[in-house]
Amino acid sequence: MLGGLCASGWFTMGLWMRAYVDHVLADSTSQGSPGGKDLLWPAPVFPGDKLEFSLEVLSARLSRSRPNLGLVEIRAQADRDGQPVLRSTFTGMFGTRP
Repeated sequence: MLGGLCASGWFTMGLWMRAYVDHVLADSTSQGSPGGKDLLWPAPVFPGDKLEFSLEVLSARLSRSRPNLGLVEIRAQADRDGQPVLRSTFTGMFGTRP
């Protein structure tokens, strides 16, 4: 159906999340996430594919109810040869600094 053995979309998201934790969350003031608004897998991932992960900060604001908490809207993406194989938009919560 997809032209051969392919990875689960959740496996692909897990790879992206591993990179996000290692390169962003590990030394941050992360307080979790209240969720996201989309998660898309526009193309399959096959064995041997090399993926490039990226994130884009779409917006950032202070929480109205908890001013010591920042809300950051983030777009996650994984590409194979310039073609998207994963896209997601979610909100990250981070403690603010004085």
